[in-house]
Amino acid sequence: MFSTEDYLKRIKIGKALFPDADFLSALHYSHLRHIPYENFSIINKTIISLDEDDLFEKMVKGCRGGFCYELIFLFKRLLSDLGYDVELLSARIFHGQDLMQGPEFDHSILLVKIKNESWLVDVGNALWFSKPLLLSNEEIQIQNHQHFRILKNNENEYTLFEKGSYKNKETPQYTFNLKPRLNSDFNDICHYKWTSPESKFTKEYICSRITVTGRIYLKESGLIIIENGERSVIPVADKNEFRYYLSKYFPFITTGLVR
Repeated sequence: MFSTEDYLKRIKIGKALFPDADFLSALHYSHLRHIPYENFSIINKTIISLDEDDLFEKMVKGCRGGFCYELIFLFKRLLSDLGYDVELLSARIFHGQDLMQGPEFDHSILLVKIKNESWLVDVGNALWFSKPLLLSNEEIQIQNHQHFRILKNNENEYTLFEKGSYKNKETPQYTFNLKPRLNSDFNDICHYKWTSPESKFTKEYICSRITVTGRIYLKESGLIIIENGERSVIPVADKNEFRYYLSKYFPFITTGLVR
């Protein structure tokens, strides 16, 4: 059963504070550090449930991570229980070098309103921002050697742009609108992503989290380490080497999950 106290312990937050922007930032950052983005249940064909109590048992009690919808749905529950005004939104990711845009519900994100300000919140992918972004600010927002901008396309649609120190240009990451969504709105695309052979989640083990100095992104096909704005790519030879890096960079996840 869901427990705010246990959730905060899992992400190394000592106690619940007043639901302001500073505490939201601390929650967001700590969540990305301690609950990884991973797809092990999908690769292992384990039954996946989007029920909030089941997600709590898996990621908090079981010291696991999840893929974007799992992470976002559970974090939304935490924020709601802590007193935040939070809405679930849909986003469409730009994929690949040709920036092909995915369908509606391709990704889930959160909008948190605090007083007269709205914040974009996304703990569903450790490759993007580590702390909430101010929605009304079209200026560059700098985090961890990355530049982010949120530009308004029209009355109700926005695009998130990102530029890292190892990239040559600013690129769009996803578009989103402010229409509130229900968890159940994502059921169909969730099923597709965890069952289709075309889904990236069914192809290889993935595990990622942020660190104090950058990010760790581990796949069966390679390890990406981003540290102080510098990007290193290390080949991963086989499952045994994958297990080694998993135990080194994600010691809280058992290597026995890798089959």
